[in-house]
Amino acid sequence: MKREKQKGFTLLEILLVIVAIGILAAIVLIAINPTKQIEAARTAQRRSDLNNIAKAIQQFIIDNAGSYPGALQNIPVGASIGLCIACNNGIDLTSSLSPTYIASIPVPPDTNGQYTVTKTTNGVSTGYDSSGNSLANVAGSTPSLDLNFARDKSLINPTTGLPIDFTRNSIGTYTGSDGNIKRAVAGEPRFDHNPVTGQSLGLLIEEQRTNRIRNNTMVGAVAGNPGTLPTNWIGPSSVSGISRSVVGTGTENGIPYIDLRLNGTATENPSTYIGAAPESYLNLPGTNTTIYTFSSYIKLVSGTIPVGTQLLLAMHNVNSIGTHLNQYSIRAIINTELNNSLGGKLINNRYSITTISYADTNTAYHQPFYQFNIPFNTVLDITLRIGYPQVELGSFATSPIPTTATSSIPTTAPADTRLPDNANIPAVYFGTIVPNTSIGSFFVQGRGGLESTQNGYGRFIGFNGGGAAISRGGLNTSIGIWDQTTSINVTNPSTNIVSNISKLAISFSGTNRNIALNGISATGTSGVDINTVFSLIALGRNGSNNNYLNGVLSRVVYFPTQLSDSRLQSLTQ
Repeated sequence: MKREKQKGFTLLEILLVIVAIGILAAIVLIAINPTKQIEAARTAQRRSDLNNIAKAIQQFIIDNAGSYPGALQNIPVGASIGLCIACNNGIDLTSSLSPTYIASIPVPPDTNGQYTVTKTTNGVSTGYDSSGNSLANVAGSTPSLDLNFARDKSLINPTTGLPIDFTRNSIGTYTGSDGNIKRAVAGEPRFDHNPVTGQSLGLLIEEQRTNRIRNNTMVGAVAGNPGTLPTNWIGPSSVSGISRSVVGTGTENGIPYIDLRLNGTATENPSTYIGAAPESYLNLPGTNTTIYTFSSYIKLVSGTIPVGTQLLLAMHNVNSIGTHLNQYSIRAIINTELNNSLGGKLINNRYSITTISYADTNTAYHQPFYQFNIPFNTVLDITLRIGYPQVELGSFATSPIPTTATSSIPTTAPADTRLPDNANIPAVYFGTIVPNTSIGSFFVQGRGGLESTQNGYGRFIGFNGGGAAISRGGLNTSIGIWDQTTSINVTNPSTNIVSNISKLAISFSGTNRNIALNGISATGTSGVDINTVFSLIALGRNGSNNNYLNGVLSRVVYFPTQLSDSRLQSLTQ
């Protein structure tokens, strides 16, 4: 039987088919234009969002006898302002509109823009600002300087392309957008973020601080039962039926940690005390009035904290010959805090304690330690994760300062001091971006306001050698702006919590000035002139390199005109 020879495709034929398919694919791609399709989808989404926002606000106005929701009530007719969630750049209407009038305030489908609302005589109109900047509409003036640190994460003024001056002659740490602690090299600005939400907060400005714990990165720790604590740490391996062992070390959220297991049955009546000290008292000299703050990341890795058992973050005093004087500053970490941390992120669980003034004037040293108080006959089996312990002079904790020293006391680690962040608007800005130094307006937004051990008056902006400044009291209700001769006394303490956003504004012409904070305004017609010609604008401190903000600057805006009091109030809503 004769077979016919089967014929296959030649190489040329295959190549022709591939070329044809490629041409067809290119034609289809051009016809579809995915970039155009994506933008069309975004445009449709924005239209829908803006329509829903407008309907929600209009219905609120109808239901509330013509009143506008939230901060819109106090904005002048014709003014526009941006909408945002947990605001860094606009107003948040969530509490007024959601969920009654709208499920939630929508966010634009792109990352740069912002929805805006313009107030009309009997309602609102909505819009979309691709730059995310609506302050100019509220102020009725175009700013010549707009440093939006939270949005741009840059030291360059986008309107001019000119950078501001920045120095820090040491490493520093900050929280990245991924919720992890990062290290910035000397001279690198730190743009901080909320560790839970990832929200960009702005430029971190802190004063100089030294971590007196020489080894907070767990160098020298060895796992075992009991194992070996990190170099320079001290503490017993067992006390009255409770054993302490080192499970291991590692890094979580950029934080070096040690896992310590405590297990056994407490045999001491009424209580068993066991713990560990991350530093000898000899490295923390101080009198009975010295103010130290001890901070640490702590979370529960396994087990459950029994009822009645308590973890204490503590500091106590020691005299010159090493005798413990047994006067304590204590932060009791309640059971629910630790039990709720199980399975959570280490970075979300930082605790701190600030020393009190001790009665005993023989105090010569301070001693930090982690202490567990375990009731008699209680069965315990837990593992704690401890990271970045820090003891620093001052009444509050600052960003973590990594240390690795294994040398003997009193030698300290090379990296145990974080030097200050110094940011200035440079001289090249004067006469152009800041055309007239005797008249103008500043708007400042950020978090912070704690200055060293004074619990207040960290500067948002300072001028020349000191004196004139925009500042706020961190833990008190006296808000001083511009030589503190004009101030606002805020009656609602919640507006002064340091972790909240502050919006401050001032307009000036010689000695005449208006000020506003978070929608509350005050006027001043006399006081010290700001210096007719100022040659330095310091960001996050005063002009003589002190009174640091110890917080974040989200935005700094300068208008080359004196804004009215009502405009300032609207800007700071």
